[in-house]
Amino acid sequence: MQSDQEFGVIILDDASSFGLQQCLYEETAWLGSRLTLVRHHLPQGRMRNSVLAIRDLCGDPDACIVVVDLDDALADPEAIRGVRRLKKQGYDVMLAAPFRPDVLTRFYTPDFQAPRSRFGGDVWSHLRAFENRLFDQLPDDALQLDGEWLRQCDDYAIMIPVVELTRSPVYVPEYWYWRERSTGHDSREKASRDVTIMKLLAKPSLIQLDKQTALE
Repeated sequence: MQSDQEFGVIILDDASSFGLQQCLYEETAWLGSRLTLVRHHLPQGRMRNSVLAIRDLCGDPDACIVVVDLDDALADPEAIRGVRRLKKQGYDVMLAAPFRPDVLTRFYTPDFQAPRSRFGGDVWSHLRAFENRLFDQLPDDALQLDGEWLRQCDDYAIMIPVVELTRSPVYVPEYWYWRERSTGHDSREKASRDVTIMKLLAKPSLIQLDKQTALE
């Protein structure tokens, strides 16, 4: 439904059942050559898939990456046009408000200055878009824990260091994104996510690493 159709789509099917794989292809085949569909035989996990899609399959550093989960949608037909306009204005990280039917009164206030001190500072929220060149600068360690690619909290792991590298971020307080969970969160899953997030927040800031390198 986007008014601006000048975009490509990368979809990664993380080893779902054959029936779901076939359905996913049938629902997206109309994109033709604009579609890159990867279907894994064995699950790779969210972060490894993100690295494959952004770093390996999208090789243009000037490309703008817009992340949309498969259980979400772009809520505004002008969302892509809006992201393109902001990029032309010089912004390299673009966030917009998500509409959440489960939490109608939730507002987001992204902190682009010190996200680590505010438990991520809402920079992980949807809609999130960024220039590919920023992701290319992320060291593998920022996307891993104990040498293993993350399988949860990839939004925190990516966006916190990306924001630390950005020179011109912007937040649009308009509902460009529809976020409706297809899966719930039990208490054990939430506790596991919180532990992972705390470990991610404890990683060195990329801003600090850059300053240390300059001093040396």
